[in-house]
Amino acid sequence: MVLRRRRQRVKAEGNWDMLFYQFWKEHALPNLIWNAKTREELREALESELRTCAQDRELSGSETIAWNHTEFEVHYPSLTDEVRVGDYYLRILLQHNQQTGSLGIDIKDPVGFFDELYRRFLTAPKSSLRCGFQLGKMKNVKLTFS
Repeated sequence: MVLRRRRQRVKAEGNWDMLFYQFWKEHALPNLIWNAKTREELREALESELRTCAQDRELSGSETIAWNHTEFEVHYPSLTDEVRVGDYYLRILLQHNQQTGSLGIDIKDPVGFFDELYRRFLTAPKSSLRCGFQLGKMKNVKLTFS
């Protein structure tokens, strides 16, 4: 019985220099928040995963183990207070719009975004969130239909 394919040497192609350059920069975009805190949370998650793998390797003895990367997930507690509608952080989206007069990003599905924004507005527990959703709704309608 074969549980997985044999390892193959695959040459990684990509712009790794740019990846690492961008990794160390701060980003506050409507679809990405990346800063020192999120980098630290990623580092902690990776270190924890490495510790778990090392423990599993010790417990397995001579048996070969493999890491299932598809099950690896990083939770970012620093982003839990950020209101997200679809793929977009509402605070950053609205701040960017106020500063530049445009979103600076094309919303992939404006109708779906509006629908989720409206649903979230109706179910928002805090009045401050409702104001933010209302503002987001108005900006979205203006941008979608203008």
